[in-house]
Amino acid sequence: MGRLNKIIALFFILFLQQISFAQQNNTSNEKMNPLVDESVFINLNSTTFVNGETLYYKLNCLKNSDKKPSTVSKVAYVELIDSDKKVVFRNKLFLENGSGDGDYFIPSTLKTGNYKLIGYTNWMLNLSVAEIFQTDLSIINPFQEGNLNSK
Repeated sequence: MGRLNKIIALFFILFLQQISFAQQNNTSNEKMNPLVDESVFINLNSTTFVNGETLYYKLNCLKNSDKKPSTVSKVAYVELIDSDKKVVFRNKLFLENGSGDGDYFIPSTLKTGNYKLIGYTNWMLNLSVAEIFQTDLSIINPFQEGNLNSK
């Protein structure tokens, strides 16, 4: 009976140790996953567009430590957001050596105004919003009534 009690006690100690490891609290995202060491940069053909033009962009996913192409993420996302914070378009880019490109034809249905183009990877969603790439765009719709002053 003594040997059985030792085995049960050993099992109980190992079980409690597993529970205590499961309850550890990671307060920092970097501690949670050290691979979240990437940032995104997007090159654009312009920052001001007229409806009917095409927005061309190239996304580069870089390691923060040495600014070399990151191979952690294989997919990145580019979104155009209007002034009401609604997504106008979302494009999924498959990255090859940390790089991907795409385009968006600006339809005549978009209103004149200021827009934001953002780029991110799924890893970057664990970080703060400030870490996501953002740039401002202006779109001019000459077909929209009220754009031109009539005399």
